[in-house]
Amino acid sequence: MDPRGKTMGTPSRIAHRSLAGLLVGLVLAASLSLVMGAQGQLHVSATGATRIMAAGDSNTLGVGTPDFGGYRVSLYQILSGRGFAFDMVGTQWNGPAELPDKAHEGYGGYTIDDLAAIMPDKLNQNPPDLMLLMIGSNDVTKSVDMPNAPTRLGHLLDMILASPSVQRVILSTIPPFNLDWPEGQQAIRDYNAALPGVVGARPHVTLVDVYPQIDPATDMADGVHLNPNG
Repeated sequence: MDPRGKTMGTPSRIAHRSLAGLLVGLVLAASLSLVMGAQGQLHVSATGATRIMAAGDSNTLGVGTPDFGGYRVSLYQILSGRGFAFDMVGTQWNGPAELPDKAHEGYGGYTIDDLAAIMPDKLNQNPPDLMLLMIGSNDVTKSVDMPNAPTRLGHLLDMILASPSVQRVILSTIPPFNLDWPEGQQAIRDYNAALPGVVGARPHVTLVDVYPQIDPATDMADGVHLNPNG
């Protein structure tokens, strides 16, 4: 199956309800905990809470999980359980009841360039201390200039880092697809393989690798979106 032209923005039916975005949430929470555990190195808001913006495509929005919570549910629960003071920020607001702070900047179908086009305004509206970023899957499905995708991602990161409030970006690899599309799967691997080089040139960016944590056969809702286990 070749899904080119398909965007990651269509809800799918979920047969059961469980902890949304468990694996990705665990990996991202572990990385955030390391950063937030050294609060003395961060200049946080006057309230003492670290302002966190989760940005990306429909996997951040939560498509594929009940009530569109995605990995943000387990992320919130893990950080809260560890006693961190934090505030999720963003102009978008959705998620299940077990996610009290639903703010984010996740958009179905968005590519790297789509997110870059709106990011300056979003950063001005809700300046974060820390940024979570997972983006690039729609560049694969839409075949958007993949040879230059790492360069375009670098430009987005530079834009984010230029914001006076942002002190660190946690960049995630993108998950695999559960599709019979060898070219797309290879494009994901090539993109992810380039990310250490993108991060290496930017000392305030930390890379977390969620790709090997995801089993496409059990952790995907519809081939491209993470299900509640993913």
